[in-house]
Amino acid sequence: MLEREARRQLLLVQAVFERGEAPLLDAWVQPQAQADGLAAYRRNAWANAARALAAAHPVTEAMIGAEDFAKLARSLWQAQAPEQ
Repeated sequence: MLEREARRQLLLVQAVFERGEAPLLDAWVQPQAQADGLAAYRRNAWANAARALAAAHPVTEAMIGAEDFAKLARSLWQAQAPEQ
């Protein structure tokens, strides 16, 4: 049971970091619920990325503005997703 849940969590993390849908999750989640859920996880991850980057680089955020900084953080997160 624990191995099955660990596999499920790994698939979820992989799906969050990838673009588009995650067909590997289809066995556990209905497609529309999956799409909605992944969108929520991704929005949360992008917001966390922006907050973390802003905490490390507050002057840069102040110089370019919070909205553009958030876009930059999202682009960086998509181009080079965290490994942990």
